[in-house]
Amino acid sequence: MPSASISGPLNGTLHIFLVDLYRHHIYIVDVEFRFVPASLVEPRKIQVLGGSTYTVSIPKRWVDRLGIEPGDFVSLQLTKDGHLLIRSKSAPQPVEKRGTLDPSGLSPDEIHQRLLGLYLAGFKRIEVHRDPKIAPEAMSAIRDLSRSVSGLELVQETQSTAILEDIIDPTRFSMKMALERMYALLRSSMVRIVDGFLGKDTVGLTESLAKLEDVERLSWIVMKQHRMIAEEPVLALDLNLDVADSPAYALTAQHLKAMAWTCRDILDMLAELDKLKVPRSALLECVEIGNSVISMSDKGLFAFTRGDLRSATDCISSLPILEERINEVREFVAKPAKGKLGCAACLAVGNVLELLRRMARLVTTVAEISFQGSTTQK
Repeated sequence: MPSASISGPLNGTLHIFLVDLYRHHIYIVDVEFRFVPASLVEPRKIQVLGGSTYTVSIPKRWVDRLGIEPGDFVSLQLTKDGHLLIRSKSAPQPVEKRGTLDPSGLSPDEIHQRLLGLYLAGFKRIEVHRDPKIAPEAMSAIRDLSRSVSGLELVQETQSTAILEDIIDPTRFSMKMALERMYALLRSSMVRIVDGFLGKDTVGLTESLAKLEDVERLSWIVMKQHRMIAEEPVLALDLNLDVADSPAYALTAQHLKAMAWTCRDILDMLAELDKLKVPRSALLECVEIGNSVISMSDKGLFAFTRGDLRSATDCISSLPILEERINEVREFVAKPAKGKLGCAACLAVGNVLELLRRMARLVTTVAEISFQGSTTQK
């Protein structure tokens, strides 16, 4: 029976839901875990000293646990959702979480999903054990995961054991920085793909595939940061982020990843378009629509990262116009007398147009997230 666990005393089960927006899958990973219960809420009355200084006392057991003394400094942060966070500079470091997985009876896809769930749950070290040995297809799934997640390295591999270790500190890479990097890689690939409709820069298309894979790797870092903040909101301080904004960043990262997958599908279509000898007039229509999607994407991401609601409005209002144009082009290429396309070519162009439509809808959702609350980091 496959299992997953954290080293230490056990008294609970953590249910992790991984939602794949593009492939429409929901993965559920159960992780057994233990924890040391502690009183994390303590009512205190605000006191006034000297008529203008407001103070609040700290429970003695918290002082003892944190090892703070009179004269020590603490940091204060007022969050946008009205919470006051107080953090000790001398707070002890959290115990490293270690997880194990028995791959018995699991398919390679299931192994990939469960290991990814352990990674997102915050495990720094994940050990896979199977006696007398790990099956070759299971080991292949482990290696694939290591390649697809930034910083998750396969540090030990024997016949019966594989150990993955997360070597990246997520708190040193802000969510905003990750999203901006994801979009820079995505946009560069989108430009190359649009040029690829006319057969330009074929070498750059290979580089684009690697960039799109990097977009997915970065998305997992953002998802892990979101998970860590959900467990311990004070970590948002290290990321210069308000706790309430974390879900929006995680959701946007998932949409950018879905856009990257869509770009990969378009890349796969380029060779088919060339093989079918699609007329230049139809390809020029794809270029025009592709450039419109890039323009919308620029506005949508600017709206999200800068809190610019005007850009968000421009992006959202552009979608109906673009969709109408896509419908017109599809109707044009479907008429042999006008579009001069065979059935196969017509289908291929139609598929590309629908992929571009999907990307426009994804980035419009990102723009809509900007209206659900401020997502600007100060």
